Amino acid sequence: MRSSPAVLATDPARPVRLARSDGVVTTAVGATREVHPRLTGLVRSVVGYDQHVAAGAIHLGPPSTGVQLVISFDLDQRIGPADGSRPATTVTSFVAGIHDELVAITAPRFHGMQVELTPIGALRILGPIAEVARRTVPLDAVLGAPGRALEDRLANARGWTDRFDALEHALIQRLPDTPRVRRELPFALGRMVATGGLLPVQELAGELAWSRRHLSGTFNRAFGLSPKRIAQLVRLEQVTARLDHGRDLAAVAAETGFADQAHLTHEVRAFTGLTPTQLRERRLPDGWFEVPGHHARGSHPSKTAGPSGP
Repeated sequence: MRSSPAVLATDPARPVRLARSDGVVTTAVGATREVHPRLTGLVRSVVGYDQHVAAGAIHLGPPSTGVQLVISFDLDQRIGPADGSRPATTVTSFVAGIHDELVAITAPRFHGMQVELTPIGALRILGPIAEVARRTVPLDAVLGAPGRALEDRLANARGWTDRFDALEHALIQRLPDTPRVRRELPFALGRMVATGGLLPVQELAGELAWSRRHLSGTFNRAFGLSPKRIAQLVRLEQVTARLDHGRDLAAVAAETGFADQAHLTHEVRAFTGLTPTQLRERRLPDGWFEVPGHHARGSHPSKTAGPSGP
């Protein structure tokens, strides 16, 4: 893949950066900018993209504790479980809640912007998110008329800098208008991340002076998943991060609390349907793509950059 970075004229403290690439699957332009300081801890990333996709290419969205807010510029996408266990949904702009399965996304072109929110960021910016867990719903079902106005504003903006400015402004404006988040939730999620998802739920409940039942009920009402399931996703994200950095599987298993490499493989396959080796081969900084029948790396399909998340 060939890439040529460029910097757009904007606030020198947080310039918008462009990367152009040509690969087996896509011809793409990606735009990134550092997260606005007022969104620190609430937003993991904001990206813009314009990707022309090869026929038959499938974008795979990995399981994640992140909540994805995607503004698509008048282009439909079909999104559903990669294993075909449920019918795919056709959407343009959408919100995808915390999800614990591999998701398949198809479209001839991806053109828009994506915000990855932390679980707490999703509560602060979108409001209640339990009902969108494991689901993809149209943007206006969550944000209403302001969502449609934001979609139109970004699609008709003068360029990426203007789009980033408008999107950040819209996110920050929502902060005072959503319900307050219980202070125990950021603490609980922080402990999960700090312990790599290995802190037993009973111990976490004890640290909060809650019963396990109360902790589970609170998580399910807030996020739509149990604390145990979210802790498993935290650990899977740490596995993926280590695989990205080229760590061997035995070391990854040891560092993330698995009994051995076989245990790691079983857990990864249970979430994604892939082995850790396949997971590594499909995982790239901007996402996963594959073309069925194309074998550029051993027995696995070739991948190149795509929008992160579902």
